Amino acid sequence: MAVLRLAGMPIGNPEDVTLRVLRAIREADIVCVEDTGVASRLFKKWEIPFPREKIRIVNEHTTEQELSELIPEIKAARSAVLCSDAGMPVFCDPGLDVMRLCEAAGISIEVLPGANALVTAIVRAGLGGPFYFAGFPPRKTEERGPFFKKMDKMPGFVVFYETPYRLGKLLGDIHNNFQPAKKVFICVNLTEPEEVFIQSSVQNVKNLQIPPGPPVVIVGN
Repeated sequence: MAVLRLAGMPIGNPEDVTLRVLRAIREADIVCVEDTGVASRLFKKWEIPFPREKIRIVNEHTTEQELSELIPEIKAARSAVLCSDAGMPVFCDPGLDVMRLCEAAGISIEVLPGANALVTAIVRAGLGGPFYFAGFPPRKTEERGPFFKKMDKMPGFVVFYETPYRLGKLLGDIHNNFQPAKKVFICVNLTEPEEVFIQSSVQNVKNLQIPPGPPVVIVGN
């Protein structure tokens, strides 16, 4: 029976990949990746061959037609692995469509746990208790105000993902829509030598100088 293995990838430090994931990649007939450059660097680090004939691209630009052609390939294979660029595939990740289509096609699904930026950032911030994961904020300007005002009323703390080049806009919206006294925790380049952790208040968040890199932003009481 065909198996699709959802492989957790490092979120920064390549040494955070598990032995189980490395073995699954080595043994797979098909490896689905978001970006060949990102994947090949990790493969090279761990001396894993990168034969182009078994690599498939699955990202936000993958069409429905391309997905429909991929599923029979996976079903006919002995094993396939789905990797994200960083963290767990499927979770805030274009691999979700692949997993759902594979399930519908009767392909077995196996999760290989790995690093996760959400949990890593919460632990670094020293937070516990209930929280709401907001993911990536809406991109349309007219949707952002109501969205952030709703997030301000959430119990516990709220966690956001964002791209590095949109972080400034996110911090501006947090400043404009959250209660000024609430705390803000910003984690950038988690697990890497350049990791940065900043704690501020909503009132002062617009004045921060944030280095470039993948961010996780937490707002709480």
